[in-house]
Amino acid sequence: MELHVYLTFVIATTIMIALPGPSVLLTVSHSISFGWKHALFTVAGATIGIAVQLIVAANVRGLLQSRRAFQLVLRTAGGLLITAGVGLALARRGN
Repeated sequence: MELHVYLTFVIATTIMIALPGPSVLLTVSHSISFGWKHALFTVAGATIGIAVQLIVAANVRGLLQSRRAFQLVLRTAGGLLITAGVGLALARRGN
């Protein structure tokens, strides 16, 4: 790994660690409202959620690298989803 890439990674990671994310804010909120026992369940749920995201991301990455057809299908589905979302938003606005 080149030095500038590594330093950029270290700086970005440091910033992300220093700033509280939504799971930290939720944990603090639950600990204030319901006590530390409920906050432990919140931390466990957030940790399991992150683990699931990492597993899915690793599997999708492997599929994207090995299958060009899957990549095309995924891109097309994403484009259709965005188009449908924008269309529904415009329909609700009445335009």
